Amino acid sequence: MSTDTKQRQAAKAFAAKWKGQGYEKGQSQPFWMELLQKVLQVEDPFSIISFENRVKLSNTSFIDAYIKPTHVLIEQKSVEKDLRTPIPQSDGTTLTPYRQAKRYAEELPNPSSAVSGDGISASALDGRRTLPISPMKPRLH
Repeated sequence: MSTDTKQRQAAKAFAAKWKGQGYEKGQSQPFWMELLQKVLQVEDPFSIISFENRVKLSNTSFIDAYIKPTHVLIEQKSVEKDLRTPIPQSDGTTLTPYRQAKRYAEELPNPSSAVSGDGISASALDGRRTLPISPMKPRLH
């Protein structure tokens, strides 16, 4: 069986397992670790991703996940959260999850991407343009 076929099968199994799940505080880390290891075939995901990274704004906040080699910041939300709705922040402001991720990215050296998502939909900043919020539909053909 080809590596591509195995990866597609792993992606299908991952999508089926995580369908309808997505509690930010309790499932974010297992979600990303499994995605990296089983779908993206990262042998040692602990070596590239870190969680709850401290970022100093007007107060101390925490980035949900950061993939250092690719400079990708991840701001995870629970599946029931509307990514277009502003959410109260620890400093009293209200921001959409995307704006929250963007604000964190501005405090990091060389962020290439900021991703805000709930496992079903996401928005992303690739440094120059914003990709709109849309349902994630894995390409499994």
